[in-house]
Amino acid sequence: MEKNVFNGIDFTTADYLAPRIRSTELTEWARAQRRNLKEERDLRWASERDFKNRPKDRRPAPDVDPLDLSSSGWGVIFPQGTPRALKEALGPLLDIRHQEAARKKENYYRELEYLPGESKDAFFRRYKVEAGPAHPEQLPYYLLIVGDPEAVPHRFQYQLDMQYAVGRLCFDDLADYRRYAESVVAAEDGRRHVRPEASFFSVLTPNDKATEISTARLVQPLARTLGTEREEWKFRCLEGEEANKATLLKLLGYGETPALLLTAAHGLAFRSDHPRQREQQGAIICQDWPGRRRPILRDHYVAAEDIGDDARIHGLVAFLFGCHSAGTPNVDNFPPGRWGQPTIPPKKPFISGLARRLLSHPNGSALAVVGHVDRAWTSSFGSGLGKGIYHVEAFFKQLLDGYPVGLAMDWIHERFAEISTDLTDVLDEYKRKDSPKPEPTETEEEPEHVRMARLWRANNDARNFVVLGDPAVYLAAGPRPARAGRQHPEGRSAPLRLTQGRDPIKEILGRLRGRTRVAPPISPVDAIRALRDREEV
Repeated sequence: MEKNVFNGIDFTTADYLAPRIRSTELTEWARAQRRNLKEERDLRWASERDFKNRPKDRRPAPDVDPLDLSSSGWGVIFPQGTPRALKEALGPLLDIRHQEAARKKENYYRELEYLPGESKDAFFRRYKVEAGPAHPEQLPYYLLIVGDPEAVPHRFQYQLDMQYAVGRLCFDDLADYRRYAESVVAAEDGRRHVRPEASFFSVLTPNDKATEISTARLVQPLARTLGTEREEWKFRCLEGEEANKATLLKLLGYGETPALLLTAAHGLAFRSDHPRQREQQGAIICQDWPGRRRPILRDHYVAAEDIGDDARIHGLVAFLFGCHSAGTPNVDNFPPGRWGQPTIPPKKPFISGLARRLLSHPNGSALAVVGHVDRAWTSSFGSGLGKGIYHVEAFFKQLLDGYPVGLAMDWIHERFAEISTDLTDVLDEYKRKDSPKPEPTETEEEPEHVRMARLWRANNDARNFVVLGDPAVYLAAGPRPARAGRQHPEGRSAPLRLTQGRDPIKEILGRLRGRTRVAPPISPVDAIRALRDREEV
């Protein structure tokens, strides 16, 4: 049976954030946690939907197309008291999303307000939203939270993620919001060229089980599968000795920036009273670090300050697998005591400094960062029972096929809903039984307390993946979704004119392929569907 393997390195001790633990201890902690019955009901509904037989394009509701913002809707959630100046800084992004989402119905574009301390259920009741499939008549499918996790908690984002495509923006300066907004507009208008390249960066620290697992079970299988099935993309797999700081900096703006980047490495963590915690927590520890209990030097990891103003990262979408790569909560989700650790929680929750830097770069920013809030475990991409990483593989395939980031994340959130429901069932079983017995030596059948520990750590992992950035963005290279109603930079639309006597199917296919640098495989039916309702057709 696979043991509990943690990621993340404590800067002070240069060792794991928490040592390996017994499954019985983890089970007792899981049983003691308070449960949100309303949230469990929503998760059960999400996990029981017919995912296996769903159509290729996931539909929040039967008549909603998530590839068309005028069908799915787009909204932004501001915390109460957000200054007008911040909204004006986001103006370029809000303007183009309003054009797209409100093309058919004005209320498909929404600007919403979050009240302090509000749960998702209270938010829904205030806006008269029924639980169930997302429908823009109630609430847009794509939702962008604007604000730090103290104003709009991480938990609220997790709860919305069950049924909606959710992202978050959080910066210190108004100029950063403006930079991000302008970068998205430039990328979607095609004003900056981005090569169809994907890079996988995987550290393999000596004598380290966590990075061995992430390399062997996540990065290598992904690189093999995607390299074979997405031939229009160029893939690079950099692992072990190649995964050093100098290489990562090249990928983050210094000569070799891809359209899509996956990093798998330990995230760096600091004690709550350390002056570097807010800016450097979640920094990526590279192959340069010699290993556990060896001092962590500044040359061993990449943090926000390493990304200079001369870097070129515009158009990047990054998936950063590692502890605190997206942020840090102010509530410890892990047991206290001999195997707890003192770095968490800080006084206030925050978003990773590296992610904030990537999304607000003055020379053109990244479009989205997918990362982990809190500590990450190797169960993020597998429970230990099998070798499948199909949820992660599906996420990357949809990204490469031109799907929006928030929509592609549905595969990861689906896994969270299913695992959470299984965990609830096991917890209910334990209510009717005595405390778990000591862990047996060898057995063919998984003991119940081992099963609970496995499900609990997998549940926390899957829940804590979030999108930073607009959830409606997509890769700036490769296939691009047909977004009707958008205006070109010159201020005029791009009409599709069908010449008399010519095949309309070929006209539509030709137009679609003309919009992409790499022609996507697309059927005539899909082409007509993508361009339906255009006034020019």
